[in-house]
Amino acid sequence: MSSSLPTFLAEVKERKLRRVLGIYVGITLPAVGIANMLESRYALSPVWFDRFLLLLLFGFFLAGVIAWYHGKEGYDRFQKRELVLYGIIGCLAAISILLLPARSGPIRRATASSDRSIAVLPFKNLSGEEDYFSDGITEDILTQLSKIHDLRVISRTTMMRYRETTKSIREIGKELRVAAVLEGSVRKSGNRVRIVGQLIDASTDEHLWADAYDRELKDIFGIQKEVAERIAGALSAVLSPKESQRLALHPTDNIEAYSLYLRGRNHYYRYTNADNEHAITFFQEALGLDSNYALALAGLGDAYSQRVQRHGYAMTWLDSAIAVSELALALDPDLAEGHKALALAYDNLGKTEKAMASYERAIALNPNFASAIGNVGLIHYRTGRLDRALSMAVTMTDLAPDESKGYVQVGMALQALREDARARVWYGRARGMEPASPFPLLGLGWLELTAGQTGAARRTTDTLIRLAPDLWLGYDLLCNVELMEGHYSEAYEAFRKTEQPPTARSAYILKKLGRPDEARRHAEEVLAQSVAGLEAGDERKDIRLEVAMAYAVDGKTAEALNWLAKATDAGLRDYRWTRRDPVLSSLHGNRTFDSLLVSMERTVTGLRASAELP
Repeated sequence: MSSSLPTFLAEVKERKLRRVLGIYVGITLPAVGIANMLESRYALSPVWFDRFLLLLLFGFFLAGVIAWYHGKEGYDRFQKRELVLYGIIGCLAAISILLLPARSGPIRRATASSDRSIAVLPFKNLSGEEDYFSDGITEDILTQLSKIHDLRVISRTTMMRYRETTKSIREIGKELRVAAVLEGSVRKSGNRVRIVGQLIDASTDEHLWADAYDRELKDIFGIQKEVAERIAGALSAVLSPKESQRLALHPTDNIEAYSLYLRGRNHYYRYTNADNEHAITFFQEALGLDSNYALALAGLGDAYSQRVQRHGYAMTWLDSAIAVSELALALDPDLAEGHKALALAYDNLGKTEKAMASYERAIALNPNFASAIGNVGLIHYRTGRLDRALSMAVTMTDLAPDESKGYVQVGMALQALREDARARVWYGRARGMEPASPFPLLGLGWLELTAGQTGAARRTTDTLIRLAPDLWLGYDLLCNVELMEGHYSEAYEAFRKTEQPPTARSAYILKKLGRPDEARRHAEEVLAQSVAGLEAGDERKDIRLEVAMAYAVDGKTAEALNWLAKATDAGLRDYRWTRRDPVLSSLHGNRTFDSLLVSMERTVTGLRASAELP
């Protein structure tokens, strides 16, 4: 045994085994680094990187065999044993790669091969009047289908973009990853309506179902029920007894009230102040004809919340939104639209738990409720449950694959999880999808600023403000860019353009500009407003963070740290920006502050490990 080891080592040296393996390792290590960089930069699936590592590992053994049999001079011919070893290594490599589990399993995503997915194209209006009626019929049929748990139904907002499309059914099916597409037409004449519908297989253009309904207008809800049932049957979807019961309900017996409701909903989706006024008027007129019209009450609740959320009206409108939404649910406890309207009002009030409960109830009743799903994702994001926020955002992109909002939310969640490269990809997709939308640029600008790329953030912000000069959030981002560069006068000018009430940030800027009295007034106003919000039950982290920053500006370190800890408990996870934010500079170097940052970072690391990365 003692003589065999030196002999073996001599053979290793003579066959140049160590030299060959050393060269192999020297080549593969940089290759691993490059592969890792490409995976991160282009958001590739981690499984490809893992497969590459396996190939390199088996390549190591392959290089060893080649060196053993051919490293020695005169050893050029292949031997049987050598070929067997090559075969064994190749087979083991193939089996290992095939059986390799994905490091972060893909989020469930329906594809074109899914046999229970459908897109409802806007029905053609053959009535010679406004589109509100044909659009309303389209949405009602889509909503009826959405409430069937066995179906995946693409959202209304996405489908309305296909109104004037010249794309083929196959192209639409491929874009939206659905198995079937429903198209049709509506003709209304006097008290009669004719609805024609046909369900088409998106991969073969085969007609799965077609029918025409020529009836009195008062039977409109019966037609919608029959269409939904026929489509569910054609797609082999299973209807529960409760779903069948919901399909049979008539929301109102007053057809004029129904027509007014459709007009109101048509204006609601336009999202302008004037259209909001029109929507409220039409919903109220519908309720004047049928005071028990639960859907009209829910629509009114949504419109009241929209006044506050989008148009800056007083918060008292949210009290009205809650009142009418609760009345809608008293009339119909299983009305998904009512639960969503109630949730939206609570959400705008910062009553997160109540909002979440109502959103989740709406989704339980309508599993394809894309807007409710997106809003739940935003609540998870604000409360620091970043893995759930990511999952809900990806689900939203499944149901609304042509809307940039869901893609922006995916980017926000990925950014918060320190997946900046992937976040850039999703912001880029959102930008390509809706070039006129400022929100992908807003997300990208904050990503760059948080990462310390101030120059890039400035360029992105300039583009954003040129695109949307009336969006206050663009000037808010610009204010922070100027602040990071120490341009305090420019930062205050940008803050003034936001036209927002005083903030801790404006107090900090005024202090830096040598205007201490104004700075103190701003800080005091922030604290007064925040206390009022907290007493009213606002559960959001933002209000707690604002208090912490106001105290930091005022030099009250203990109070600032106390409220920063409360903000962390309420969901603050952005330790990277918290560490860089100049407004909190008075806390830099403080042990408690550093400890809070470490705690946030550990939490994000854990959430990142549990998240399923798209």
